[in-house]
This record gives sequence, C-alpha cells and structure tokens, in this order.
Amino acid sequence: MARKYAVPKEIRALKPKGTMVKKISGGYYVYEFRTVRDESGKRHTKMGACIGKIDPERGFVANGASLRRQEWRTLEFGQWAVADDLSRGTHALLREFFT
Repeated sequence: MARKYAVPKEIRALKPKGTMVKKISGGYYVYEFRTVRDESGKRHTKMGACIGKIDPERGFVANGASLRRQEWRTLEFGQWAVADDLSRGTHALLREFFT
C-alpha cells in the first residue's frame, strides 16, 4: 500500500539531510528534527526550529546562519567510528614497530 504524503516527492527531494518539510498555507517550510526515546523505549520525533523554506524554482532557501549549524549537525561518522574501533589493535602494532 502506497503512503500518502502532504508534501510532493519533488519537494521532499530538495530538502537538506536531517530535516523535515511541512506544508503550511501553501508554502513548504523546512524544520530541524531529531528522534528521541521515551522511558518506555518508544521513539518520538522532536521538531526544532524552522531553518528555511523550499521554493520549487530555486530549491532550498535558508534562513541565514542556521544552515551552517544544520550542516554541521548532519555529519555522519558511524562508518568511520566502526572502522576506527575495529583497527585499534592495528594502530597499537603500527606504533610499536614504527616508533
């Protein structure tokens, strides 16, 4: 069964990563959001500040400095962290032989 969205697919494709788009009074506004867990372990979405809007002709239009902060927050380090953790023994051996 196909899901119904209030925001068209073309508009959702223009949003920055780690954001949510809401349609308000005919316009598309971009908000920060994050997922948190409550005491019972269920996930909930917490909406943040409005960081801009999406214009179908121009794409994402930021609200000033909040874009820089948003780009910083969406850095993904998961794969790097796994590789770093798995190679700690190798790092120790390399330090031992090359120092």
